[in-house]
Amino acid sequence: MPSWELNRRLASKFFACLIAIAATISIVPIAIAQQQSWPLPAISGVLGTKDSSAVTQITAYIQAASATGWHDLKGSGTLTFPAGDTHTAQLLLLGSCRSRLDIDLDSGTRSLRIASSAGKFQDEKGNQGSLFPETFSAGILAFPRLWGEALGSPQISLRDDGLFEGTAQTLHRITIEYPYAYSSNGPIPTVATDLYFDPSSNLLLLSVDNLRVKENPNKLFQRVTSYGNYQLLSGVLFPTTIQQTVDGQPQWTLQISQVTTNTNPSDSTFEF
Repeated sequence: MPSWELNRRLASKFFACLIAIAATISIVPIAIAQQQSWPLPAISGVLGTKDSSAVTQITAYIQAASATGWHDLKGSGTLTFPAGDTHTAQLLLLGSCRSRLDIDLDSGTRSLRIASSAGKFQDEKGNQGSLFPETFSAGILAFPRLWGEALGSPQISLRDDGLFEGTAQTLHRITIEYPYAYSSNGPIPTVATDLYFDPSSNLLLLSVDNLRVKENPNKLFQRVTSYGNYQLLSGVLFPTTIQQTVDGQPQWTLQISQVTTNTNPSDSTFEF
């Protein structure tokens, strides 16, 4: 079997369980998210440094999204697979590092749950698996870390990479770097996510990161997530349509129709 076909099958198998959300959006054309020309997020290994211009951009985004003081969020809607079948879905977010996505299939519920120090998935038959630290640290979506600890945490670095003009739309590229494990001896391992903002609205349009899977640990899969159709729901300007691709291939479509904030879910909600 050719190596490219093996990688494709491994990615499809893994992300069917990972539930990496995907959707079409109106703010950014689908072709932007699916293209293969995105730069790799650069990892410096240095934490705690924040470019002032990057802080300004993140602050403007939080204000534009009305996310100041945000604590937790519950979103309900539908998730559609590329083949066209649609299922009800629920997204739960708590702070910067806890997230959960449930998809209700006819045969059962698929669930991805990420806590601060672990990430696991369970398929509709009850089979469970664990995610690599680099993968679960990136979270299901990028913006909870921005709403939460990006500006205040000494364990996060923000770098301004300037304007990105590799697409039809000029975007402001910011890199956020954060630890995926903690070490008392030696350097702390880090991972990075590139964030692309609309310079006019200051809204987050895209995030790009690299994921690693246990079936093929030596290969990095590039995940591109697009955020669009922003609507004011429960006081938060929320991206109700989200697109996610992996190595350029569409994965899922999530359409959020209802959002509730500050429901105070317990930490155990994000564990099996």
